[in-house]
Amino acid sequence: GAKNFSSCSADDFESLIMNGQGQCLRNPPNPSDVISEPVCGNKVVESDEECDCGSMKECQNPCCNAATCTLTPGSQCAQGLCCEKCKFKGSGTECRAKSTECDLAEYCNGSYALCPIDVYVMNGYLCDSKQAHCFNGICQTYNSQCQALFGEGARKAIDQCFKEGNIRGDTVGNCGLSGGKYRKCAVVDTLCGKLHCENVKNSLNAIVTTFISNGMKCTSVDFNLGTDVPDPGLVQQGSPCAEGKACVDNRCVNATALGYSCNVAQKCNNRGICNNNGNCHCDPGWAPPSCDRSGCGGSVDSGPTCIDTSLRDGLLIFFLLVLPLLIVLIVCFVKRDALRKRFCRRKKYRSEPVQPRVQNNQAVRSSASTGQGEAFNPGMFTVSYFPTPRNNGPSGTSALPQRPPQPSGFPLKPPIPPYPAWLPQRAV
Repeated sequence: GAKNFSSCSADDFESLIMNGQGQCLRNPPNPSDVISEPVCGNKVVESDEECDCGSMKECQNPCCNAATCTLTPGSQCAQGLCCEKCKFKGSGTECRAKSTECDLAEYCNGSYALCPIDVYVMNGYLCDSKQAHCFNGICQTYNSQCQALFGEGARKAIDQCFKEGNIRGDTVGNCGLSGGKYRKCAVVDTLCGKLHCENVKNSLNAIVTTFISNGMKCTSVDFNLGTDVPDPGLVQQGSPCAEGKACVDNRCVNATALGYSCNVAQKCNNRGICNNNGNCHCDPGWAPPSCDRSGCGGSVDSGPTCIDTSLRDGLLIFFLLVLPLLIVLIVCFVKRDALRKRFCRRKKYRSEPVQPRVQNNQAVRSSASTGQGEAFNPGMFTVSYFPTPRNNGPSGTSALPQRPPQPSGFPLKPPIPPYPAWLPQRAV
């Protein structure tokens, strides 16, 4: 098949994928689903292969050993939206963003290289302020379909364009093919046939037909892709054709035919919506599968919506709280005897009565002359460190400060003790 595409084709294909179409192309197959003889070097990861980056000559992936199609030492993965620098991305890392109102984001689980399978809101869920329905992950409005075909600014034409054009049963307007021929639309189904737009500015590489209805320009397109290819110019499945009705197979039928079967109140406790697998996609703050307990949100299909920090938080608590406390307890246990002695000594010291101190200038001294105890004059050792007032004489000179008088009746020197009689007398 063709391997090279023009820039125009590549841009159209990218726009197709970004608008939520091509669901099958957004989900790479699992190696177990590939039915073929495994060949190392064909760039397809098959059974018994951890990776496949092509031949040894063309392989540029440092995570993969091209000779054996195995991971290099230390590598956890080689490719995938949840693989970065040969390691799994953390749990809760977004790997596929929400593309439309009816799409749901997917997140890495921390142990797998591939992003989870693309999931979206269950078909038939109301969107666009409850004016349209979700179908295959897209909110099917006429304006969005016109913009997808003709570019920004294009919008749905008046209903009269659909009524006049789609009852014709030709390339200008029809309700699809039947037996290889264009089928005319019934009046009630005209909004489910060929898409008619206005305010069209961009030209397409297709047959663009324009006619006037009630003074308004109606534009439709025919890509002429063949009878076995669905016409992109037709109104998409799930588009609202009347109140409570939607387009299914180019007919306007009851919207219940879209298959919406989720009771959000019972299944999700009014805290989420149902995805295309029928599982609850919980609002932030609530955990799947029933959104009845606190959590990060998301579903069992989309992966955890928040990064798991339990390991980091546990390590922080251990090193900042548990480990210091453990060290203190070990030190106390090793030095328990010394701490006990110190505590007992301090307790004994506090229990002893405190003796009042006797000041030196209030001590009782014995008189050497009388031999009787006499209260010591507290003023005998009092020294004035403050200068006496100046005594200005008649000549204007100031007198020097006088020393305080010495106390009377107290010897200047301590008395000499009597000489013992039993000692030999000293010569005089």
